[in-house]
Amino acid sequence: MEREKNSTTESGASKKTSKKENKRTKKSCWSQNAECPNNVNTIKLLNNIKNNATMAKRATETVIENVDNKKFADILKEQVIKYDDFVRRADKLARGTGTLLEEKGGLSQFFTKTNIKMKLMTDNSISKIAELMIIGNTMGVIDLGKTMRHTPDVNPDTMNLARELLMYEEDAIEAMKFHL
Repeated sequence: MEREKNSTTESGASKKTSKKENKRTKKSCWSQNAECPNNVNTIKLLNNIKNNATMAKRATETVIENVDNKKFADILKEQVIKYDDFVRRADKLARGTGTLLEEKGGLSQFFTKTNIKMKLMTDNSISKIAELMIIGNTMGVIDLGKTMRHTPDVNPDTMNLARELLMYEEDAIEAMKFHL
């Protein structure tokens, strides 16, 4: 009986401690002038930014191989340069937190590249390419949006980069609609 009382008291004390810890974690460590001891969400978002931009860059490079129209190819080449910039900036922010970002597996990139080539075998018109670009950018927007929504307490610079990439992809979607 006495053991039960002690274990109840101990669990009650741990509940009080966990409530104190919850109050501390609810405040954003990025709004304070101290280092955040836990960069997990920032790194998760940076990985998503890098993977998103890398996938978009490689898919666009694959599409460019099948474009006959020089003006349209130039538009796509500008996108590749911009996506490369997002990758570079994500890596730079990660180095600032003392980590290296993961490279997304080559298997998913292989399947994406193969899928794009198969779809363009039957129809490589500008309209079809624009449609594929819209679909790919929409998938990127959805994935990045989910990650942004479900990763609280992220470094403001990282969140700004994510928002910038999100807006860029939305603008790319609008630009491709002109070519449908």
